[in-house]
Amino acid sequence: VWRRPLAARRISAPLVAGDMVVVATSDGQAVALALADGAPRWRASLGGHFLAAPTLAGDLLIFGGDQGRITAWRAASGAPAWEFSAPPDPAWGAQAPYSPVYADGLVYLTAWNNRCYALDAASGEVRQVSEPTKRPPLTPPALSEDALFFCAHDRFVYCLDRRDLGRRWRTQLPAASHTTPVLLDGRVYVGSGDHHVYALDAADGRLHPQ
Repeated sequence: VWRRPLAARRISAPLVAGDMVVVATSDGQAVALALADGAPRWRASLGGHFLAAPTLAGDLLIFGGDQGRITAWRAASGAPAWEFSAPPDPAWGAQAPYSPVYADGLVYLTAWNNRCYALDAASGEVRQVSEPTKRPPLTPPALSEDALFFCAHDRFVYCLDRRDLGRRWRTQLPAASHTTPVLLDGRVYVGSGDHHVYALDAADGRLHPQ
């Protein structure tokens, strides 16, 4: 239908936002193109290296990125809306390299300072923050109606309560998982570095038998 070259070595997965398609680039740009014909709508400088797709939160586009700097931009114009910077962990920093998740007026994200955040989507203010994990998260969060799930470098799958981001349970796998958990019929499915897929009970993290 159309093709539009971008001056970047790599780009994120595309996000369709209304009549636009939006990508982040490895040279730190947000690029919005018309969905119908690929015509440029706007371009904004994010800084750093971005390879995760943004998230649409109402009329805002939310980007995670380098050094824990989370930014929101007006989807229609590309104008900046707000910015949040996560404090760095001494060993791991604070990068937030995964796509945020939007639900019920909040933006949920995992960062390499070993924490999960819930930010007010309209202002970027912190509403909840989790206790630190032992090592950084390796996936964006997956949400159910009342819980949040992600995998971390310490080989654990974590379940947090969405009300306060307090820990409900954690289950350790034989190898670390880089795959975003998938929720289906009361189970949490994750792929592991040992070439297996595991099914955990969403309520208590218990491993289901094969």
